[in-house]
Amino acid sequence: MNNKIHNSLKRVAQILILHEWDYKQLTDAILEYKDLLNSLTNLDFDQPELRENIYKDHGKAIGLEWAARCVDDMMRTKFFVNGLYEAIIDAKKSFPGKRITILYAGTGPYATLALPTMALFSEDEIEFICLEINPLSYNSVRNLIDKLGFSNYVREFHNCDATEFKISNPETVDILLCECLQHALARESQVAITFNLLPQMKEDVVLIPQSIELNLALLNTTITLAGEGNLNETRIKKIKPVFRLDKDLVNRHKSDFYIDNYRFPNIETKLNIEDLNSANMLAISTDIHIYGKNSLSHNESGLTIPKMLRSVSKSDFPSAVLTSYLVNKDPELITEMIN
Repeated sequence: MNNKIHNSLKRVAQILILHEWDYKQLTDAILEYKDLLNSLTNLDFDQPELRENIYKDHGKAIGLEWAARCVDDMMRTKFFVNGLYEAIIDAKKSFPGKRITILYAGTGPYATLALPTMALFSEDEIEFICLEINPLSYNSVRNLIDKLGFSNYVREFHNCDATEFKISNPETVDILLCECLQHALARESQVAITFNLLPQMKEDVVLIPQSIELNLALLNTTITLAGEGNLNETRIKKIKPVFRLDKDLVNRHKSDFYIDNYRFPNIETKLNIEDLNSANMLAISTDIHIYGKNSLSHNESGLTIPKMLRSVSKSDFPSAVLTSYLVNKDPELITEMIN
């Protein structure tokens, strides 16, 4: 890897882990990162096969082009990279002298969340086990890491389905990094991957993100802020958490999770007309606690855009909502209105 490329990647990495930053600085860093990745991979996004998703029993894996576009979600990229960086720092304190092992499930074509840490730590400090189901993304990320001179950072590469993968020497893994999700935990296989990989590992393994919480919420989608144009979903009232993917959930349900079309227990949320106020939409909001103080909440990322359920008014307001997360070929939070 030449010095110019190395310095560019390191500069981007250092900005992504800053606690104090401004929007322009972050925008410039993401653009530089994206240009670097595109120049090294030379992917032709006009090829239709790069847009093809892969459909499995526990959700879909998005096509290469859509996975590559994830880097454009600036808050997502920044806070996941920073969260991983801080988790590595803490793991190094807990296990001095140990080479910290990160299992990265769903690398996409760029290993977007891993490359900045490779630029900031030595290959004696960290190593990765990389899983990617899409063969096009798998070939891309292997070639990219080789071009960057980072091959010694990767202990294993696997072109596999992470919902079924069996880890060799799972006790050596210190951090499980999985970011295979869309908003409201719909369609992709984040839940199934977590339920497969986490129980194989030691009890104190760090899960990133540490939790993904779905909340039943009321929104006002009509607010207009002066000087900002028409901004939708600017006011939100979270009523109740209805699903939370974390280590505790996995521990409680891991023994029966692999029943076909597994459905988590129903949660009934009663609604009060007093909660309505000026809201006009019932929705599911997503909050992601990545690691430490790194988190994404309402509308901060494409991952936390609310999922609209139905419009509401004082004359048409359900008394309760029944929710249950279903894991099948099209996983999602199932909702049923009770009148």
